[in-house]
Amino acid sequence: MSRFGLSKVIPLWLIIPIICFPSPGFTAEDNFQTIANRAHEVSESLENDIPLCQSAVLERMKNGAEWLTALDRCTSKRKLEEAQQGNKAGQFVGKLIGVEKTYESLQFAAFALHWESILQRNAPLSLRTERSLELQRVIANDQTNPEEQRRQLNSLQQLAEEALLEIEALDRIERFRRKNCTIVVTDKSGSPVANVSVQLRQTRHAFLFGCNIFTWSGGDGETERLYRDQFADLLNFATLGFYWAGYERRPGTTMEKHRRDIAEWCKNNGILCKGHPLVWNYADPHWAPDDPDELYRLQMERITREMTAFAGLIDIWDVVNEVTAFRPEILYRESAENDRDVGKTWADGNAPQSVPNCPESESQRDSLDQRLLL
Repeated sequence: MSRFGLSKVIPLWLIIPIICFPSPGFTAEDNFQTIANRAHEVSESLENDIPLCQSAVLERMKNGAEWLTALDRCTSKRKLEEAQQGNKAGQFVGKLIGVEKTYESLQFAAFALHWESILQRNAPLSLRTERSLELQRVIANDQTNPEEQRRQLNSLQQLAEEALLEIEALDRIERFRRKNCTIVVTDKSGSPVANVSVQLRQTRHAFLFGCNIFTWSGGDGETERLYRDQFADLLNFATLGFYWAGYERRPGTTMEKHRRDIAEWCKNNGILCKGHPLVWNYADPHWAPDDPDELYRLQMERITREMTAFAGLIDIWDVVNEVTAFRPEILYRESAENDRDVGKTWADGNAPQSVPNCPESESQRDSLDQRLLL
């Protein structure tokens, strides 16, 4: 109790009402009750639907829901007369313990204590961040300044939303990323064997987790070996660079062998490859022709060449990089000198028919975004 500046012991019968009764509200927009109800709904639904869900996960979800309920109680709305009665009760309690406090500040103090107790358990990770712990300390230490405590409501709103997101994510993990299975151990004749110890080790995730592999050089040095070992140990997805300017610095002379070596190494190590990108107006070779029709022909030939050459090794491609809603005149103006012909090709509407042309209006840009998302 001393960390909150209470010099005397508070009787239990005084603590319980402080925790249970809500204090006056602060903003008309707060929705802590909705968030808390949703958190309880998610955790209870998981417990009912997945009886064999991990107990530690369920415990974390329930503790998060409990924290949200305590937050709701601390900040819930009251009618004016109830608030006045609460303030009188708070002043009465404050006199009993030798500290002049309002009912609101005592509610925040109770919430801070509750938060501290949840941190001693299996609390959601969102409540354990450095920012969250600092917020808890501010609420605990500013009991005599309700105005300062009120200023923390925006931060508490954000933290409540993060806690709910974590609870919902844990629910999805248990529902969709874990499955129960039955393992039958047999002897050489196929007969089941009882009371056998089984050790399982996951070797690969179905979920793709990776990064670019641009620094792969194929060398034999210690640094390169460590790079390959760490990449293969941690990741199952790799992005290989196919920026035209670097991939084909002279017409007809490409980095195909180097990229093929990487792709084959990835395949041998169970790593899925993606090529990136085949078209990007900011990365065209310096030798690109000025004629838009010729540039278009070369660009389409390059797309076909790379996708055909690496078929079976790389079957995922970012064909066009950064296709976003932009104004054609800005695209042309901001393109580098050697890229302006490609930029002008897109800006003038001479792009491949399989890709939507640059839109000219807000409504067209919105329509383009929708088609791309589909």
